[in-house]
Amino acid sequence: MALSTYHVSALRCSALGLLVDRGANGGIMGDNCHLIKETTHFVNIEGIDDHVMERRPIVMAGATVELNCGPVILIMNQYAHASKGHTIHSSPQMEYYGLSVDEKSRKVAWRSPEDCNQ
Repeated sequence: MALSTYHVSALRCSALGLLVDRGANGGIMGDNCHLIKETTHFVNIEGIDDHVMERRPIVMAGATVELNCGPVILIMNQYAHASKGHTIHSSPQMEYYGLSVDEKSRKVAWRSPEDCNQ
């Protein structure tokens, strides 16, 4: 079986919100998540300055996130396990599974949590 490669971009994140990369073709689990299950599949991760992490396992991960309605458990399937750093979520991957992703900067297009209910 051929080994896939996940591509990520250079982004900054804040303590408010998630790190979402529209250019990433898959999610990457960082150290702010809990490992639920490791699969037998692997992937290479490529990023800025030709940095490569080879043969990272594909996993199921979990974390708690705070929504406007309270805390929820987030289950992340088919994420590459980076084992350190921030978790990176792929907009196209989430949209493929029916989620509405609003990853615009709050400085450019801020919407209050109440706006999201409309």
